[in-house]
Amino acid sequence: MLFPPRADPAPPFLPKSNRYEAHRHWSFKLLSKVIIAGNGGKVSLVFGLTPTDTGSHLNPRDPSKIVFDPTFVPSEQATQVYLLDLCNKVYSGDRKILKMMKDSCPMREFGDWLHEQSQSSNPLEAYSSSCEGADSVPVPSDVFDSCMIAFDESTSDEGIVHDGEAVKVLAIRGQSNATLWSPFAEQAEDWHAVEAWTENEKSNAPAGAGGFFQTSFDSWVYDTLRNMRVSAYTSSAIALACASAMILLTSRSVTVMLFSAVSIAYVLAASSACLIGLGWTLGLFESVLFSLLIGIGCDFVLHFGHAYTLPPGVVSKEERTRRALMHMGPSVLGSAFTTMSTGIIMMFTTNLFSRKFALILAMTILHSAIGSFVVFLVLCDCIGPSSTCSRGSERQKAVVSEERIVTFDKSIQKRPL
Repeated sequence: MLFPPRADPAPPFLPKSNRYEAHRHWSFKLLSKVIIAGNGGKVSLVFGLTPTDTGSHLNPRDPSKIVFDPTFVPSEQATQVYLLDLCNKVYSGDRKILKMMKDSCPMREFGDWLHEQSQSSNPLEAYSSSCEGADSVPVPSDVFDSCMIAFDESTSDEGIVHDGEAVKVLAIRGQSNATLWSPFAEQAEDWHAVEAWTENEKSNAPAGAGGFFQTSFDSWVYDTLRNMRVSAYTSSAIALACASAMILLTSRSVTVMLFSAVSIAYVLAASSACLIGLGWTLGLFESVLFSLLIGIGCDFVLHFGHAYTLPPGVVSKEERTRRALMHMGPSVLGSAFTTMSTGIIMMFTTNLFSRKFALILAMTILHSAIGSFVVFLVLCDCIGPSSTCSRGSERQKAVVSEERIVTFDKSIQKRPL
């Protein structure tokens, strides 16, 4: 069972009745926002860089370094022609993938500049001394770098990076159909379309074009949301596996471990189904809260599983279930009551994140109680094991544990009703 993605990737913090949230909704209707959303997101096709992370993941003060692509040789005439054709293809395309921005293709602008300077009666000194009369692309390989650098210094093109001697990076800037404010499904469709188009163009590129790639701030937002959705589901599997492993190590009973896994799976499935039924979608807040749900959903079952395997030796499954219920039942009910009370109080807050947290907390506690008292204990009482592996080799430990259990049972029986 999967949560549907949010239609609005930017979740509100406050209810619509709040004046700040009302202002936020109103601002999206401004002409400037409408124009920005209609133009699409900004995408750059980068030549000459290698997308890699060379920084330390454990030290934020050690950032990643820029790594140039040694296979990118823009001075080759075949590369020049390819880059110019790529610009023309984007500029004159049907705009289903990318839309060319004004003054956004260095090679195209470089060709226009060469034609203008070659036809001028008073060309720039930089052109005369660096380009040797070139009037169009491609230019001779031996003068390309000096001529392109002269063009960059005279126009300050943002898509060109050089070290004073050779051109290192060229970037073609375009616009995609989706923005970071678009629904998640539209962002995913747009990213995959641009990525597929990029891979197809790379397969037709000459060797000197190197391995270019697409990058976009809007794609970073989409990738963050996508990874959070994947992490929400992955954490469910990890929590289920860890809880099962812990039960197996402490109880040394495969049967109890399987019962625990079934009960925890019920908690996750039932809670998720209720939230989906209430209209929840999986966005930024919901992904974080879903991870919290998983940890809370394992708690009660783990306690009952440990209590069930506590009596040493051969003890009937009915007696083990009764002792687990008597030992842990009051504590689990008390914990459920206090946690549920906290969730109910939080439901009256103004912040929507707190409200969502309260709802998912209450729903998880409700189904955790059902999963532990009904699912787990009923399974143990009906088909549970009567004995488990001894936790120690010393007989004295088993005797002490049995004496503690008998003492606890007697104290329970003496309590007035």
